[in-house]
Amino acid sequence: MKTFTVTNSQYVNKKDDLQLFNTGVGKWFDIKILDAGINWHMWYKPLVLLTHVANLPDDELVLYCDAMDVTINAYPHEIIQEYTTYFEGKVVFNAETNPTNWTNMPKLVYKPHTLGDLERKYINAGVFMGRAKPLMEVLRQWTATFREAKEFFNAGATGCDQAPLVITWNNNPNLPIVVDSFEHIMAVYPVEDADWIADSVMIRHDQNLKKAK
Repeated sequence: MKTFTVTNSQYVNKKDDLQLFNTGVGKWFDIKILDAGINWHMWYKPLVLLTHVANLPDDELVLYCDAMDVTINAYPHEIIQEYTTYFEGKVVFNAETNPTNWTNMPKLVYKPHTLGDLERKYINAGVFMGRAKPLMEVLRQWTATFREAKEFFNAGATGCDQAPLVITWNNNPNLPIVVDSFEHIMAVYPVEDADWIADSVMIRHDQNLKKAK
């Protein structure tokens, strides 16, 4: 399994500032940090990742995690086991309880096929994994959709990569995407709950719900 994150240049040599690196190394993860340049934008994430996944064997398992707010609580073999048991052949994404909506942007529509089970049903782009071949299919469609989601380029301070992902899946229901609603591997939790959630989920993505959208 290859584990990637994408950051801007100033963090490439400051790994100790990255929550992902600090927690993953202790769990025997070899995390490759991909440099997106000095000026960060969220759309760089799938674009940069695409260029690296393109060079991998089709059956290579790839895990992507955001660098600043993701905690790894399991060893690679444990995560691989969960993936092969529940998600083999699919690209599984983080799941959260709230849809992505920006107060100053068009409201996103989530078509029924994009919704997971239970309360944690909305796709989140902060953590995802899959074999290289289906992941390439998703990344190509995701980045191609940027043209249809131009308004989200200026969402917040650094754009929104999640909105184009939702639009991509809306328009392409046959993409090999699933969301991890049952938290087999990953989940989004409010950063305020980090202490009591602790290591109850293998990969925890902390979300600041107070941050305006």
